[in-house]
Amino acid sequence: MRKFWLSIVAIFIVGFVTAQEINFGVKGGFNTSMLKGDVDNTSALSGFHAGAFAEIKILNTLAIQPELLYSTQGSKFDGSDDLKLDYFQVPVMGKFYFLNIVYVEGGPQVGFLTNAKLGDEDVKDSFTSTDVSLGLGAGINLLDKLRAGVRFNFGLSDISETSDDVKSFVFQVGGAYIF
Repeated sequence: MRKFWLSIVAIFIVGFVTAQEINFGVKGGFNTSMLKGDVDNTSALSGFHAGAFAEIKILNTLAIQPELLYSTQGSKFDGSDDLKLDYFQVPVMGKFYFLNIVYVEGGPQVGFLTNAKLGDEDVKDSFTSTDVSLGLGAGINLLDKLRAGVRFNFGLSDISETSDDVKSFVFQVGGAYIF
């Protein structure tokens, strides 16, 4: 984990030193999420994400985009209450642009659990405080200041304190506005 954070700091330093352009913006959209692994009878749960980002252009076709997002996730269980997990997430996405309007992105994401409810019951102690995932996505610049994109977050870490091998998977569709 220490090497992970050192790598992130190195990316920021290199990005700020060589950056040609830095753009700031806000983003938000729709989530559909599900827990996979050592869980039974689950289905997708709808939620949302919202937050801010900085896009640091290194080249015309390459950028690094750190973000700070609030995300509602979880899973539905057949015959039971919905599990709702709320996270503050810090994705750091590498973005590659095609024709200056279409991009693909990928990178690590760390989520910090703020709330966990099964129905009305607080179950935060049943989950780890962090969720590490890999985000992969694509998008398009619609106008000078507007973007639309999709992203899939593949859970890499076990998020359950009571079961083995429970991971979170989240599909996101959203938009962004650049200041």
